[in-house]
Amino acid sequence: MRYRVYYGVYLMISLLLFLFLRDKFSAALALTLLLLPLFSFLSLFFAKRKLSFRQSVSESAAVKGQTVRYTLQLKNGGRFFCPHIIIKYHAASSFAYSNPPIPSLFLSPRETKKSHLPTLCKLRGRCEIGVKKIELWDFLRLFKLTVNPAEPLTLLIHPRLHPIRPLQAAQTSALTETRFFQRGEDDYTVISDFREYTEQDSIKKVHWKLSAKKEDLIVKNFASYASAGTAVALDLRPVSGGAGYAEEVQDSMAGLAVSIIRHIVEKSESVNFLYNTDCNETLHVANMLDFGRLYSLSALLNFTSDLPFEGLLESCLQAGTGPVPISLGSTPPNAKALR
Repeated sequence: MRYRVYYGVYLMISLLLFLFLRDKFSAALALTLLLLPLFSFLSLFFAKRKLSFRQSVSESAAVKGQTVRYTLQLKNGGRFFCPHIIIKYHAASSFAYSNPPIPSLFLSPRETKKSHLPTLCKLRGRCEIGVKKIELWDFLRLFKLTVNPAEPLTLLIHPRLHPIRPLQAAQTSALTETRFFQRGEDDYTVISDFREYTEQDSIKKVHWKLSAKKEDLIVKNFASYASAGTAVALDLRPVSGGAGYAEEVQDSMAGLAVSIIRHIVEKSESVNFLYNTDCNETLHVANMLDFGRLYSLSALLNFTSDLPFEGLLESCLQAGTGPVPISLGSTPPNAKALR
């Protein structure tokens, strides 16, 4: 705005000089100041038509705490200068740039500039990252043209997975109820999926032909008879506390839920995952393929439900789903213990 005021002042002074002096110099000065904005705008208009930019992120799906690389490339393919380029970025809420992004720059004709920004994934969820819009200003800073991305660049941040010890009567600050559950016997006639061998696996489960092809031990996961006896329930009501505290606790609860489910599925058990929404959703996870879909969903779970969590547990027991061994719903006393 101030540049437009400056230009108006200079133009008024040149016109007053021309009115009082009536000479060639004052006339040429006034004419130059009158025509200069036109040439400046035309230069900006043609420069915008040849300006292009490309942005990307090294991984479209990441894990909380992981660092990804954001790349922005600007190219001036025309013969006009781009004197003032101002880049507006999306607000960094679920992520943080390790270095401040470049706010403005200058591009000569046929010049290309590229920047790399390490980006830390702070909170679980889907967020827009990178350029929100690019503003182009002319030499005089009188005119502005805007370039918007063809489509937004998104980053999906999954919750962090935690190592889970054998699920017995261990006490955890985020568990409101823990009970023993019986492991079902494997149905050796139905193979659910394959995975890498671990020390706890029986040698009978090794798929020898596939192991020889992969040059690594691969074991078979079998369907389980007692799949309905295991359930994990997650309370999606908002967590009380400050903004940073509540988000950390909610991310930790989601991470603990999917970590427990993965631990059970890796032992050839199937799990019912329940959470309290308007229709009290229940997802059946029988193998690692199902877990992959659940893991993607866990990044998008919102802790905004106003339904009582106890009602979900009661309806689960009344429906005959079996004992609910694990329920995550209490507010832990210390968020640091879950990080």
